[in-house]
Amino acid sequence: MGMAMQQLAVTDAVHEQVTLLARAWAISASDVVDRLLRDFRSTETEAASAKAQHVAVHAVYAGRRTEGMYDRASQALTITTGPLAGKTFSKPSGAAVALVAALRPGVHPNRNGWSFWVESSSGKRLQALRYEKAPGS
Repeated sequence: MGMAMQQLAVTDAVHEQVTLLARAWAISASDVVDRLLRDFRSTETEAASAKAQHVAVHAVYAGRRTEGMYDRASQALTITTGPLAGKTFSKPSGAAVALVAALRPGVHPNRNGWSFWVESSSGKRLQALRYEKAPGS
């Protein structure tokens, strides 16, 4: 039992491009469209996976809320607001120490970043995510 075939109206320019790809890839025009759509879907899935790998976090220190993005794969934390906006630290503790030093220079800055930073969506300390794998990894 074969698949039902539908026709799709396209401009001459699009038809020309699909025909060119069909020749280059040595496949039918229908297979070109199928391949392009499959590639598009896998790119969307990769983008969703990458987004799940990055978690919005924040810290409240010295009466100021500072936002950041935590990368589950590398454990790096990028500060996105405040005086250190745009700076990336290899670990959450480095980001915490730098933030304390920037906001209150006279205070000893040592901090445990895993308890300093909070996952913004859940309110949990970053420690709760430390050993979790990112969805899709």
